[in-house]
Amino acid sequence: GFRGMKFGQVSYFLIGVLLLLAVFLLASNLHEVQIAPTQPLSESVFSAYVENCLQLALDKGIDTLGKQGGYFTVGQPAIEFETLSIPYLVYDSKSNLLDLASMENELSRSIESQIALCVTDSSAIREQGYTLSVGEPQVSVQILPQETQALLKMPITIQKQEMSLTLEEFTTSTRATLHTAHSAVHELLEVQDTYPNAIPLSELAAKAEQYNFQFEIFYLDDANVLYRLTFLQEHQNLTFNFLANYQWKA
Repeated sequence: GFRGMKFGQVSYFLIGVLLLLAVFLLASNLHEVQIAPTQPLSESVFSAYVENCLQLALDKGIDTLGKQGGYFTVGQPAIEFETLSIPYLVYDSKSNLLDLASMENELSRSIESQIALCVTDSSAIREQGYTLSVGEPQVSVQILPQETQALLKMPITIQKQEMSLTLEEFTTSTRATLHTAHSAVHELLEVQDTYPNAIPLSELAAKAEQYNFQFEIFYLDDANVLYRLTFLQEHQNLTFNFLANYQWKA
């Protein structure tokens, strides 16, 4: 168990808040771009509707990747905790952090898993007599120092009686980014590789000041440690979790 920790309670609370916020934002955004029954189909109204979904999927994906050490699907040693899978980025005296290109691929896959349902599951569209059909999504993202950009290629057709409109390409961006977290953790793990069985406290403090994050350390047992770094960003704070396994001798 998580001996002596409040991590479970905090994570559960944060996840609940994020889910409620996502529901609220989705409802608000759909209301903003709602298509009136007598309004002709327009490319701008249709694009705004889809891009609202893309924005929500992008923000949710960034949040998930941060809390799962840069992964959407964790395929290495990890612990399952509530809805999260937290990976070991330090294991067998070696560090293993995804590069930015791999994180971009993970984020793209996260968005692809969400976008079709968000676009098609809209009572605001169905109640006005419109039908939607969607193709397979293809998403590419760029994780930049100041923002994250997403491009969605997915043929989407909206129809009502004899009216029909098809669009295939949508874009959005957010100020939330994993770029700073990746730089900080990469530099931290370089020091960890030099001292594989020591918690790099002085380096953590230095990087926290340099990259503007707060950190917590949770001792799960005699060999495993959970790191939680909270990066203070203008758009929203970003939590980055990872585990370290140390070969400590009694």
